[in-house]
Amino acid sequence: MAATALCYAGCGTAWAACYAAAGLVAGTITAGIGVPAAALACNAAEGTCMGYCIGVAAAEAPVTGGLSLLGALASCAAEKGSGEDADKSLNDLMREIAAVEMQGLKMKAVCDSNSFEQKRYQEKQEALQAEITQAHADIEQKKEELEEARVYKQHMAEAPLTLKLRKRNRPCPATDSIHRQGRSQI
Repeated sequence: MAATALCYAGCGTAWAACYAAAGLVAGTITAGIGVPAAALACNAAEGTCMGYCIGVAAAEAPVTGGLSLLGALASCAAEKGSGEDADKSLNDLMREIAAVEMQGLKMKAVCDSNSFEQKRYQEKQEALQAEITQAHADIEQKKEELEEARVYKQHMAEAPLTLKLRKRNRPCPATDSIHRQGRSQI
């Protein structure tokens, strides 16, 4: 019975991991219109996994006289037919178990793939966010450079006018001497 418990626990864990990889929270989605496809895929994979666990439980469950289901099938086939029938029944059951195991492996591969894709998506989102942040910083820097260039251009445009005003408004010699005296007293 320990193998069965581990199987069911593994299915539940894989189901929760599948939801997490899809960006969902296990147990929060109900059936209906608008259910994400990822949730449906995770649920289908869990159903397959649980089906495998039923096979595990059947194989290890005691049926009669302490025999497992495999032993009971072989015993029954031997009682009602030949050893070939028992071998055939056992081989059929083993093929079924192998098919369920293969489904479990496929589910694991899908979950692993989903996890990998989710991680890649997150990395791309982070890289994109970093590029957006850098673009905003570059825009702000260009705004500052443009403001500095505007002020410089304005000063350059005003410089000839300032020189003309200075030349036109030269102080007269009388006031020039007063200015010189005032400076010397300071």
